[in-house]
Amino acid sequence: MCDRGFRRVSFIRLLLELNVSFVVRLKTDLRVHVGGRSRLRTLSLTPSDRPWSYGPSAIERIDIVAENGARSFDTMTRELSVLLLLLFSLSAGADNNILRIRTKTGSTLIVPPYIQKVDDATGARTDLLFPLVLVHRSPNYNLTAQIPFFWRATHDDETDTLVPPFYLRLRSPTRKLDVFFPLGGYAQTETARTLVVGPIWHRREQSGNVSLGLPPLFVAGHHGADGHDDWWLATPLFYAERDRVNKSETLVAGPLFGKRDQHGYTAGLFPLVAAWRRDDVSRVISPIFYRYEDRARDADLNVLGPAYWGHEKDKQLFGLAPLVFGKTSDDGFAATVLPLFYASKRPDGSTLATPLGGYSTYSSGKRLAIGPFYLRRDYDYSSTAVFPFYYRMRNLHSSSRIDLAAPLYFDGRDEEGHELQAFTPLIWRYHSVESTAIVGLPLFFDVQRFGEGRTTGLLPFAIRQTDMVAHTDSVVLPPLLSWGRRNKDGHIDYVGFPVVWHLGHDEHRTTIVAPLVWDFQRGDSRTFVAAPLFSYWKREDGERALALNLYVRKGAGREAGSWYVNFFPLTDFGRPHAGDVEWNFLEGLVGYARQGPTRQLHLFWFGNATLPN
Repeated sequence: MCDRGFRRVSFIRLLLELNVSFVVRLKTDLRVHVGGRSRLRTLSLTPSDRPWSYGPSAIERIDIVAENGARSFDTMTRELSVLLLLLFSLSAGADNNILRIRTKTGSTLIVPPYIQKVDDATGARTDLLFPLVLVHRSPNYNLTAQIPFFWRATHDDETDTLVPPFYLRLRSPTRKLDVFFPLGGYAQTETARTLVVGPIWHRREQSGNVSLGLPPLFVAGHHGADGHDDWWLATPLFYAERDRVNKSETLVAGPLFGKRDQHGYTAGLFPLVAAWRRDDVSRVISPIFYRYEDRARDADLNVLGPAYWGHEKDKQLFGLAPLVFGKTSDDGFAATVLPLFYASKRPDGSTLATPLGGYSTYSSGKRLAIGPFYLRRDYDYSSTAVFPFYYRMRNLHSSSRIDLAAPLYFDGRDEEGHELQAFTPLIWRYHSVESTAIVGLPLFFDVQRFGEGRTTGLLPFAIRQTDMVAHTDSVVLPPLLSWGRRNKDGHIDYVGFPVVWHLGHDEHRTTIVAPLVWDFQRGDSRTFVAAPLFSYWKREDGERALALNLYVRKGAGREAGSWYVNFFPLTDFGRPHAGDVEWNFLEGLVGYARQGPTRQLHLFWFGNATLPN
């Protein structure tokens, strides 16, 4: 504790000798500083009955503010923290100090190392004999602690007792708990009782369910609720279960397993064999044998190594994969012996296939193949072939056909008018109702779109295009970088890239002979340039021409009757407006101008003199 000498150097030296990490300055406002980092908000103090003791008249809020932000505490924890800090401050400054703090809701008495706090608003009282004994009493919560050996807390109807680290006891109207660490414990609730003794545990529920275990040796259980008598038992190499609810039984003994329920079973000896049945479908599988059976479909399949056999109703299956496959039924048979033959018999015909040939008969016709020779005759098609050189096909119900004499001739047509012909590998023709295209590889092509146009090319020399809709003919000469087009009115557009350009005619025309001659005409306007000697341009207000240093202008429209000539730099003369006169010598050394009744004489470029009428 200190007075107004808080900032004196001798007092600071004294604090360092006492190893005090914070100070309390006695004045109307009390501040507590700890380690230079944390602080308690100002406490308003009033004089007490002792001149050296001050007590707070009201503590409405206490916050601890640290470098990492504000921390919030519940009421008891927060106020105990303040009391401990004040106690430490008194102990560090002097011995046997007594501090009493009165607030609006209670009081605090500090007689180091004893602290007593009374809260009149809640009826709570806390006694602390620092740091060994803590006693707290309130209407709904009591705590007695002999730190760190014994704790007892009572909250409403629940009492908790702790003797760390050996014993924990809990009592309430709905549960009991006793833990004797590390020997075991006992727990009781409204629904079950559990006893643990070392690694052994036993649990019994009010419903009749019982479980027992000694991990990892075994665990077991019995389900007796709702009149059932189910049980289960598990060990590291054995598991058994009976479930009367699902009407199932399960057994696992090492690699042997089995389960049975109302839909079937599952059994096996891992990894040698496994078998299961689900209603009408059953399967057996092992490394060399497989069986499938479906009673509802009256079908089964057996596989033993490469051999298989089975049936599906009246059909019989058999084979020796991948060489022999067979199937028989009341309607016929099918058999395959690779690579020798395939044979089948059906109600509508038969089939035989061998590496040398075969045949097939069916209700509408037949097919025959002997080596490269192929023949088909039926209701829909007539085909004859000698592969790979000759093939002929006719659709007997339409105009579709194919004729092939490889590699010189091909002709294919369908009923919609599409045609494709090839004459030698170089000449191809495609025809439809919309167009015809002829290609002579690699240089010639001709594409004709009926009623629209035609394009013909002899690459890389020339390409000609006719547009029947726009009534134009165009020619492109790639070697000369030239393009020409004749329009429906007879005029010709031409481009000799990049020098000559001639596009349009009459009132809309562009002619360029780059880079010297440029001629543009848009309606009544025209621009002509023959660089660098001559240029001419015509607009609504007149015509202008420039030839070297001679400039001539002739007015039109609103400027009709005016004209102007400039022979730079010697002389210029003309009529700025109809009826006016103007001339100059050496760009204004001597000059004369008449505009209406006004006459002026120009002298020495800058002087103008008005002449009398």
